[in-house]
This record gives sequence, C-alpha cells and structure tokens, in this order.
Amino acid sequence: MTRDPRNFAGIAAVLLASAIWGGSFVLAKFAMVELPVPHVVLYRFLFAAVPMLPFLLRSRSQIARKDIPLFLLTGFLMVPVTIFLQFVGLELAGATSTALMVGVGTPLLAVAGVIFEKEVLGRRGWSAAGLSSVGVVLLVGSPGEGDNWIGSLLVFASIVISVVWVLTSKRLVQRYPAFFATGWIIVFGTGFLIPISLLWSGAPRLDLSGTVWVSLVGLGVGCTTFAYAMWNWGVSRIGAASAGIYLNLEPMTGALLGIVILDDPVNIGIITGGGLILTAAMMTSTAAQPGAVPEREMLSLSPLAADWGPGTNVPCLEVGAEPARVGVVPFRATIPS
Repeated sequence: MTRDPRNFAGIAAVLLASAIWGGSFVLAKFAMVELPVPHVVLYRFLFAAVPMLPFLLRSRSQIARKDIPLFLLTGFLMVPVTIFLQFVGLELAGATSTALMVGVGTPLLAVAGVIFEKEVLGRRGWSAAGLSSVGVVLLVGSPGEGDNWIGSLLVFASIVISVVWVLTSKRLVQRYPAFFATGWIIVFGTGFLIPISLLWSGAPRLDLSGTVWVSLVGLGVGCTTFAYAMWNWGVSRIGAASAGIYLNLEPMTGALLGIVILDDPVNIGIITGGGLILTAAMMTSTAAQPGAVPEREMLSLSPLAADWGPGTNVPCLEVGAEPARVGVVPFRATIPS
C-alpha cells in the first residue's frame, strides 16, 4: 500500500490539511487584535462562502423543499453558534488550550454514537472517553497566565454543539453529493451570520493592517476552502480510516504554534490535560476497522468536500479546524477551526 505513489501524495495532502487547520488558531488570534470576534467569523466565512456560491448555483443537484429546514438548522448551528462559541473561547483561553481542547471531539462523538446510533464502543473506546474527560477537567481547571477558564468551557460547549448537528444532519449527504450539501450548509450558515454579526458589533472595519487581512484570507480561503479540499483529496487516495490518524496533527500543531508564535503560557495542568486528550483522540481514531459498522453514506460538512459516495466508514470529526474523528461512527463531519 505505502509503495503506491498515490498513497504518498494522499498522506502529504492530509498532513498538509491538518497542519493548516492547526495554524487557524494563530491566524484567528492575529485577526482578533484589530477585530471583534463576530467580525473575524464574518470575514472568515465570507471569504469561504462567496467563491463557492457560483459552483453551487451551477450544480445539477437541487435541494428538495422538505430538506430546506434541515439545511437551515445545520447551517445555523454550524456557523453562528459553533464557530462563535469556539472563537469567543479562543479569545479568552488562548490558542494552545483551544487547540488541545479540539481533540476531545473524537471520543465525544464516539460516545454519542453509542448513545444515539447504537454503535459498540468497546473497552478501548471507553478508556479513551475517560482519559479525555480527565483532560478536559485539567485544561479547564488549569488556565495559563492570562487565560480564562470560561474560554475553555466555551470551546468545550462548541464541541458538544457540533456533535449535535453532526448527528442530526447525516441524512443530508445520504441524499446529496458531499460538496453540494457542504457548500449550502456553509452558505446558509453565513446568511445567518451576517445579520447576527452586524447587530452584535456593527459594520466591520475595512481599514485593517496587512497582517490582519492576510490572516482573514488565510482563515477563509486557506483554512476553510483549500485545507478541506486537500483533506478530501487525500482521503480519496488513502481512505478515511488512515486519514483519521493523521488528523490528530491538528491540535498538536495548534498548541505548538500557540506556544512558539504567540508565547502562550503553559503549566503542568495544560501539558497533562492536553496530553490525555491527544492520547484519547489517537486511541479513538485508530480503533476503527473497515467493515466494523454498517456501510452508509459519509457525511462531510467540510467547506469544499469531494463527492465520496456511499459505503465509507469514517473514524473522524473535526472541530475548530477540523474533521470529526471517531472510531465507531460511520460518517465524517468537519467543523472549521
């Protein structure tokens, strides 16, 4: 398998995507120097949604009237709710703590799969869930200097909400091509975001520094459109189960960049808690075995997803940056970080 050049290219693509997602936390912090959170989120999704709209309008697929409420609900929960909470938490808690907290999405979605999807988690999965829970407690209870424990709680809340809309919206990509469903979810979510952002913080500034503009474009085009395109292209070559393992590079990259570039403070609680969460994410993402769950259409809520088609069992979720990594839930969703 590893001798196939396509596999090398696929691995490089998913590694690149994971690294870019890890850098999204730093880019967001740069943008927050001159902009409030609502405007950072607004610019990010405008830069991501506007280029996608022409392709969506030219698509041969059409949204059935009965599915419009679910598209609207998912877009609302994904963009204004989840990303707002995550970015407010990022502003309070710092890039390092936020990046590490992202890793909790993997075991959390796995547990949700047991409760709502009747999946079998197993001893390894439950151990990962336990480690992740302890890691969250340590991260929340051990904020670094200048960090706020409320921020960590908000990031965790955004992950919980992301799991909710991932579970409630699976049928969209069971009925529509992944890119089509993904794109309209992002567009609808951005539509909700515009009035909320304007009411919350007024009209966004245009007199921004070059650093902030580069950060915003990087968040929208780089971390949303390009990174998800690379991720899905890579997955199409190496498989979702293999790609899910490499996705754990995201929280590690985000944490390291926060420490090196932003000089985020660290302490024993952050190191220990983050280590437990990363260990739990790795345990969960490597637990999936092909054929272990019934085949069904993969859910991809990435901003630029490939049309992967049915029959894919995926061990992944991403928050903040990112895809949802789970060892037992047979679908994938991505939450831009």
